[in-house]
Amino acid sequence: MAPRKPYTKVIDGVPRDPNYDAEMFRSSMTFRAGSGDLDPHTYPKSGTHLLLYIVQCILNKGEGARTYEEFADNMRMLGGMDFADWRPALPLRLFSTHLPPRRSTMNEQAKYVYLARNPWDVCVSLFHMVTDFSTYRFQDGTFDDFFDDFLEGDGAGH
Repeated sequence: MAPRKPYTKVIDGVPRDPNYDAEMFRSSMTFRAGSGDLDPHTYPKSGTHLLLYIVQCILNKGEGARTYEEFADNMRMLGGMDFADWRPALPLRLFSTHLPPRRSTMNEQAKYVYLARNPWDVCVSLFHMVTDFSTYRFQDGTFDDFFDDFLEGDGAGH
């Protein structure tokens, strides 16, 4: 019997996270940060939200967001959130993406952060995420099946 894999959405021939909107994802592939923008790149389950929260605290002189809504209003996740008319309360635009950085879309006037986490920890955390969220259709999946997928570089479309 072939090992099970978490469900992915195929966008332009590439398996991606099933939660991505195809059009927003395509626009994120060509996104170029503007002058002064901050664009952190992280692998899923590597501490993305913690990094964004710390950055917001720094920009807000030590004051963190009081609610998740306030936190989310001051950042945009590329591929999953519209940002065309978005204006944050922070002194700069704060983006985030799980896509690898590409030189062709980088801007010398923007700021970039790349966050890495121990891959063993990422694998376990990502396994729990894909078994907890029904969109991955993997609630009864095993860690052994997921681990093989993760090592192949798929990791539920990431």
